Amino acid sequence: VRLVATQADLDADNVGDIECQFRPPLIDGDEMQLVTKPAMVRDINRYAGDIVAMVVAETQAIAESAIELIEVEYRSMPAVTDIYAAMTKGAPQLYDCYPNNIAFEWGAGDLDGADQAMSSAIAAGHRIIEIDVVNNRVVINSMETRPMVAAPGERPGSLDIWCGTQGVVGIAEQIAKSLSMDRADVRVQTGDVGGSFGFKIFLHPEQICIAWAARHLGAMVRWQQSRSDGFLSDLHGRDNRSRARAAIDETGRILTLQVTVHANMGAWLSNFSTYIPTLSGCRTLTTVYDIKVASLRVIGVMTNTPAVDAYRGAGRPEANYLMERLMDHIAAETGLSRIDVRRVNIIKADQIPYEMVSGGTIDSGEIDELFEAAIIQADVAG
Repeated sequence: VRLVATQADLDADNVGDIECQFRPPLIDGDEMQLVTKPAMVRDINRYAGDIVAMVVAETQAIAESAIELIEVEYRSMPAVTDIYAAMTKGAPQLYDCYPNNIAFEWGAGDLDGADQAMSSAIAAGHRIIEIDVVNNRVVINSMETRPMVAAPGERPGSLDIWCGTQGVVGIAEQIAKSLSMDRADVRVQTGDVGGSFGFKIFLHPEQICIAWAARHLGAMVRWQQSRSDGFLSDLHGRDNRSRARAAIDETGRILTLQVTVHANMGAWLSNFSTYIPTLSGCRTLTTVYDIKVASLRVIGVMTNTPAVDAYRGAGRPEANYLMERLMDHIAAETGLSRIDVRRVNIIKADQIPYEMVSGGTIDSGEIDELFEAAIIQADVAG
């Protein structure tokens, strides 16, 4: 065994924490407070899969045997994993700075206009349709896990790193900052990524541990992650509870839309976790539908679960799913055809380029023609 370490050893070397890279502006105008993530547990273990200790040895078998000799004493604490439960009064609090475990509340679209329009629609007797949908948590299952090799570089004080990542520059910058190194002294190389879908862009705790160990020992350190390890400690995706409220006319056309997304951040804030449900998700708030008045509120919630970040579309698939469930629910509640509800709401060719209420522009496309072609190709009439 060459090295046994805990977070206390990293703290003694002034190793920096993982930092969230995006601070969303809050609805009330305040600045969001960001919490950081140490590479290993510092006093409180907030989720299954966090690193308590590390061992470096001549072989993996020796390292695994040494791990079995480590004795850890835990004092059990209450935990909460459900988004809504985490927000209730009396729920276990993950961080003192986030009352009711709410890390941020952010808005997009016409918040005040949507409130006023919804009140007017109710007063005018328009029907109100509401849904609450789950976008389940996703564990990414890439072809290869996240192996990594770190070693002293040819230039004194430098570090060479090999790992499968989608973002060598960002990884190098963050590791250099964490280890108080010059950016030019950290060289990150990627060959075959082995599948990623987003989650390998971001800095994981193991990467800091391995880079620090290579520097500390002055030797090459190799880590091969197992699949079961990955399921516990990789960044996850999705995990939203979204509520949509729509005022409709007799044809099923949406007059006003209000969406509230409760986004599970997990137990810590990964690099762009706060960006995904906010600035990324709002880009497709109304998707392919002509909705002139709409608003989006995103509430970021901390829970005792692994952290989440970008995965396969990152915020946009969640919005698409919510809208299509809403269209189906309008049809189910009114007795209208699912196809007709979409026809009356869909953006027509002569409306393009179409300015979306959340700020984006659909600059090209034949959405209505494609919809009709899909109906024919699917043989809906048959």
